[in-house]
Amino acid sequence: MRNIKTISLLLTIILLFSSFTAYGFDSDKKSFSQLDENHFSDLVSIPQEELQNHKLQRYIIFGHGQIDDTDGIETVSNIGTNNGFLSIVIAPEQSIGFFNTKGYYVIPDFPLEFHDVNSKVFSEMDQIRKSTGSESAYLKYNYTGKGIKIAIVDTGVDFSNPDIKDSLARDSNNNPIMLDADGQGLVITNATFAANIDKYGIVSNITKSEISKINKSLTTNVTSNVRDYIRSQSGVYHFGMIYQGTTQGPFTSVQSVPVLVVDSKTPGVYDTIIPDLSTSWKDYTKFDLPRGQKPNFDFDFTDEVPIDLGSGKEYLVYDSNKDGKLDYSAGTIGAQIIDVYGVISHKKSSVDKFLKATNGTILSPLDKNGNFFGVMSDFVGHGTGAAASIASKGKEQYDIYNNTKKYTLPGSAPNAKIIPIKALWFGDTLYGWLWAAGINNKNDTWQFSGKPQADIISNSWGISNFPSLKTVPGSDVLSLVIDVLSTPQSIDSTYPGITIVSSAGNAGHGYGTMGLPNAASFGITVGATTNNVYVGSGAFKGQPRFGNTTNNANDLVDFSSRGPSIVGDPKPDLLDTGAYGFVPSNVLKAKKESKQESFSMFGGTSMAAPLTAGSAAILMESLKDKNRDYDPFTIKNILMSTATDTYNDPFVQGSGLINSYKATQFVNGDGGV
Repeated sequence: MRNIKTISLLLTIILLFSSFTAYGFDSDKKSFSQLDENHFSDLVSIPQEELQNHKLQRYIIFGHGQIDDTDGIETVSNIGTNNGFLSIVIAPEQSIGFFNTKGYYVIPDFPLEFHDVNSKVFSEMDQIRKSTGSESAYLKYNYTGKGIKIAIVDTGVDFSNPDIKDSLARDSNNNPIMLDADGQGLVITNATFAANIDKYGIVSNITKSEISKINKSLTTNVTSNVRDYIRSQSGVYHFGMIYQGTTQGPFTSVQSVPVLVVDSKTPGVYDTIIPDLSTSWKDYTKFDLPRGQKPNFDFDFTDEVPIDLGSGKEYLVYDSNKDGKLDYSAGTIGAQIIDVYGVISHKKSSVDKFLKATNGTILSPLDKNGNFFGVMSDFVGHGTGAAASIASKGKEQYDIYNNTKKYTLPGSAPNAKIIPIKALWFGDTLYGWLWAAGINNKNDTWQFSGKPQADIISNSWGISNFPSLKTVPGSDVLSLVIDVLSTPQSIDSTYPGITIVSSAGNAGHGYGTMGLPNAASFGITVGATTNNVYVGSGAFKGQPRFGNTTNNANDLVDFSSRGPSIVGDPKPDLLDTGAYGFVPSNVLKAKKESKQESFSMFGGTSMAAPLTAGSAAILMESLKDKNRDYDPFTIKNILMSTATDTYNDPFVQGSGLINSYKATQFVNGDGGV
């Protein structure tokens, strides 16, 4: 392991600007519906005081001296310097005025902007692949992004859809490579129960009393009879509950999954997780029952499929009617979790004084003592859309226009691998970036491990209301860190740099609307263009659906942010399709007999950025195929040099529409550019 050497220039610039800028973001509240009381799970009892509306909000408090007035208020993190302090707290709205009276600065933590756009204009992915050269690069050179790992720093990724299931990146032991920097996916399983097993391996004193709430008592239905039961070599079973929200489907709801953890091979070494997905499915779809009817929960683990890390089957998915098509997903087991709140490590995280990333303990995907494990899920579907834009295999067929004609939805680099990094709930995107770049947090210091986790980082989010940060996009901490991570040898003599792609944002159509971190000089910033799809037939052959024109395509979308950046860089760098496309989505049906297919509309620069990340993966594959060395600047230069001119000025188009085919042509020495 190597200690990161001091980056004096970066730290000097950071210290010149506000040392109290925090980067913890909540999702935009307007995009989530309110949870009604009957949307809570019937599997878990929740104290009524927890259901009361306290109007809690996260605030950034800073000032001179030291803060000593936070008794009774949840503190997320603290920074103390010689010049003062910064704290991030969660407090009721009515109590926050107290800190103003003390002379402290108090500002509400503001929402992060997802760079997708809702629209009724649709397209399918094949046309996008043709417009941006991905299809030609595949047909001529068979380049599909194979061997390249792309980190999606977003809301998480759900891998339940067969089109993206196999895109999950894995290590040499076949374990999933996933990080939850939010700490949201931590599942506590420290409730223990001992089975009464005699020397002949027979379970005795079995009772099967009905229970109404799992956290009141544990049913003994881990057995089907006295000899055929789930084995825990130590005789001690660990129990817990996956409890998470979701905004997928027709309404906001809660997913509760009872889980059993056992030591199936070696006593005391817990290695197997058994989720009761059939019970969870009944709880999730209970609103589909006739009024007054209660779900028939079986509370039985013996009819469920055990999950072992490294098996390749870590997906929490369920087929309710055994027709071979999945109906329900609750995520993927095996994520590393940042113990943001010190639940396991008993060490509250702090924010690094210089990098502004959280110093937090990273937990193993599955505790060998059986007390916890990690789950990767996507609480809103945004990260899954970004991942599918890149890595969808295009195997499934979808009736996307509701006219019985089936379409496939392949991504821009269908053989690239996805590393999901959930970082938009607690908001520690910086931790996610550093981890993806191979820089690990240890004892409140950051060390380069010798090799990045990913080849590319893709960001489909940003901040346009930057005046509240009191810093200039391009000179802010996020943008500066992108510049450093993009530069080879910036943090270690062996550090190769990492290619970072960011969406330009949807703050157009005016000039100078570039926010952060998309203003980073060395990153690749991507604006959005229109798409055009011919879907008509018969008398309407060649005519589009929903009234869009078939005569023009690949024009800049009005909402796409324009340059220059405030520091003068001619952003964006490239354009890619962002209006619009269908992509595979997670499998989550709210009604048992639903015929809804698992796809959704995606768009905005949120789509353009991952599509470009896929094109970068195709380019990297071609360079590796020719045994050519490259770094992030090589990738950026080739993509910009081979882009298709859209005849707009540089502050609108950058170098133009990305063209994977021309980029790979250049590498192969074919044709001219």
